[in-house]
Amino acid sequence: MKINMSKKAVLVVTGIALISLSVAFWYGGQRKWELMMIGPNSDGTSSASAVLEEKLKESPDDPILKYNLAHFYFRQSRYKDAEKLLLEILSAPGPDNEVIEKASFNLGNTLYREGEATEQLEVSFTLLKKSLEQYRTVLDLEKEQQRFTGQQSDMDEDARYNYSLVKMRLKILADQMEKERKKEEQKKALFVLLKDLLGRETQIRSRLAALGLTDKPDQHQAERRSLLNLQVQNLELLKTIKGRIKDLLQPKASQNPSAPTI
Repeated sequence: MKINMSKKAVLVVTGIALISLSVAFWYGGQRKWELMMIGPNSDGTSSASAVLEEKLKESPDDPILKYNLAHFYFRQSRYKDAEKLLLEILSAPGPDNEVIEKASFNLGNTLYREGEATEQLEVSFTLLKKSLEQYRTVLDLEKEQQRFTGQQSDMDEDARYNYSLVKMRLKILADQMEKERKKEEQKKALFVLLKDLLGRETQIRSRLAALGLTDKPDQHQAERRSLLNLQVQNLELLKTIKGRIKDLLQPKASQNPSAPTI
């Protein structure tokens, strides 16, 4: 599949052919509307998935139905449902290399979308790592196939493209996570310092109050001046620390590149 590099980066996602006797995959899509009542003017999502869901009830182990239904779940952004079906295909006994390759490729796409749909960096990172593993599986299978054919397939090219994009995205996420980790460490250190300064302020006020109650306050003028100077310094530090904590807690617009989309 040709990729328009003049536009923002996109993950390669293959088309689908709906047939009854052999598996056709989300690849190319030239025979996209061949099964049942699905025609070229169909919305290709809710009505098609409803038909396939009924068919799957009749043939719950049919990998073709599972595969094609996963495609429509993907288009409906039902990524968890699509992931479940693709994993069932891959975990079933006896799938050949072609089935494994195509299902792995699109499971990689699905996991990528799941990862980009969450705002939790750790969860996103984990899902994208799993996505990368699926593309790696495809590339390994393609490498084995090329030993016999001596030719590079479109699937190999697309898997390499997606692999490089996800790898790039993982690096961005890793950098974000490291920045968040350092930010959390800074916050913890500042809160510890803030607690210490507040404790000192309490001690200073307590001592000043005690000095004011003595019978001979003039004898403690030097200590009083020292405590007042220390209080001024303490209050300045408190003001600075509170300002830094406020800056750390204030959300800022992300300056990271936008994630590639399918």
